[in-house]
Amino acid sequence: MKLSQSAPDLFSRKSSLMALNCAPFDNRLKENDFVIFRLHLFILKQFNPLKSMSLFFADNSNRNFDHGKINTTGRSICADKGFSCPALYSPMQLFSHFTTVADFIIIPLLVYLSFAKVKDSLFKYFTLNLMAVLMAISIVDLVADALDIAVLFIDEKTENLYEIGRWARRILNSGNIWFHSLALYATVICYLPYAHPIFYAKHFVNKSQKLHYVVLHMSLFLWISFMHFIRQKFSIIAQFHITHLALFIALFVLAIMASVEIYKYKPAGVDAIHVGKLRRKRLLSFVIYSYANEIVILPRFLASLALVICSCIRCQIKESVFYDKMATIIQIFYESNSIAIGLSTIVALEPYRHAVLSMFRKQN
Repeated sequence: MKLSQSAPDLFSRKSSLMALNCAPFDNRLKENDFVIFRLHLFILKQFNPLKSMSLFFADNSNRNFDHGKINTTGRSICADKGFSCPALYSPMQLFSHFTTVADFIIIPLLVYLSFAKVKDSLFKYFTLNLMAVLMAISIVDLVADALDIAVLFIDEKTENLYEIGRWARRILNSGNIWFHSLALYATVICYLPYAHPIFYAKHFVNKSQKLHYVVLHMSLFLWISFMHFIRQKFSIIAQFHITHLALFIALFVLAIMASVEIYKYKPAGVDAIHVGKLRRKRLLSFVIYSYANEIVILPRFLASLALVICSCIRCQIKESVFYDKMATIIQIFYESNSIAIGLSTIVALEPYRHAVLSMFRKQN
């Protein structure tokens, strides 16, 4: 029988591509030879170590935790319906638009409070650096929302828009790493007086934090650029999952250690009581902020953990219910990142909490 007639019925698309890479063979195969050939392909597929790790190591652009869904069929969804198109008013679209508007309200508010109300330089510089990152993320999120709407009305193929949207979502993923690192840095600074007081007094007391933040931002930029280069060049995304896991675990462990130190530490001498209370308030603020930050990052952490474990035991998670649910949850948390972090900043950091409360008291 002819392979050209039987292959569409007996082979998947992937198996057909694999067949093209095999040694040349006669187009007219005997029945037994064809069965043996199929068995050979089945064995290769089952024992191929890259199959089980494809989701972890391969940049699967169709459906993974780092890409949104953009229409690439070339057929517009809403061109004939206009603003009455139901796709414009899906729950996720409305939620995305709401969070984008809220971002541009909360971020300027925190910037205003930093300059007008907050005197503590540690809180001020941390929040201003954090808001700069969140503002960049919000602008990228706005671009992604605009692309999601644009492709609903475009009749032509939208592969280029899809690529732009995919890179926008990669930047959003990098933003999570960025503000997670900022939280870790600030918590370390507040914990140093308890863990290494001499080192803290030598390098941080009465000294500007600007250089430290410049070094931190440059280091993060280089590391994230390197991760994206590896992803673009070799289609490997393992470095993103490992970075998310490392930051989550480091911040969580540090927050627990700091929580213990808050209740154990007693300043030596009467003159140190005021300084000790100030440091304790700072550390307590960032411990609360760290726990809130961990809640925001938790879905991303669970997804990365599941992918790492699955890559080690060589399982397939891509088509599982867990994968679909986690992808939806991560998308929701990505959309609400700036809101969650802004509210965490107001609630956890004492100067901002007092500043907001004083604003409400004046209005009353």
